[in-house]
Amino acid sequence: MRKKRGLQKDNKSIILRLDECKYIGGNYNASIYLMKNNRVAKIYKDPSECRKEYNLVKGSPACNFFPKIYNFCGHYTIREYIEGISIVKYINENRFNHQIALHLIKFLEKLSINNLLHLNIKLKDIFIKKNNDVILIDIVNSDFKENSLIRILKSLKDLNTLELFLDELKKYNKVLYNKWTKLV
Repeated sequence: MRKKRGLQKDNKSIILRLDECKYIGGNYNASIYLMKNNRVAKIYKDPSECRKEYNLVKGSPACNFFPKIYNFCGHYTIREYIEGISIVKYINENRFNHQIALHLIKFLEKLSINNLLHLNIKLKDIFIKKNNDVILIDIVNSDFKENSLIRILKSLKDLNTLELFLDELKKYNKVLYNKWTKLV
């Protein structure tokens, strides 16, 4: 059974004081600010994209792989701040190891089981938290034609970590290994 997400029920607007927030990132679709209360305001250019992402996270059985959403209102969400590092940055700054590979494998397996690999998921949007858990900080609910797993495996290959990842996958689950290696 799913845990309750602690979503504000009335979805009333709250006043965002961007002058009191720190800009921490964004893309063509949204800007992300760290608030004083250690939560994140994600402000979308298009309110329909905000609603799509909110509905996707809210309706996902794999909700523990996304930051908690505390408030949704029109063109923005207030969500959990994830202290961690992009897996791409982690690989570039540290050594990709068996433990991180296993966490990533289990994460991707759960996304696959929950039919979420059709989303436009990029390796750079997968974060490693301080406890080495893996979480997806950004999702794009689009008509993405390619399975995100293919893109992620290509990214691991570009980072020269695919061999270690596949070795760990083979130890973890040979059926999954046979299935995923066909994608490479």
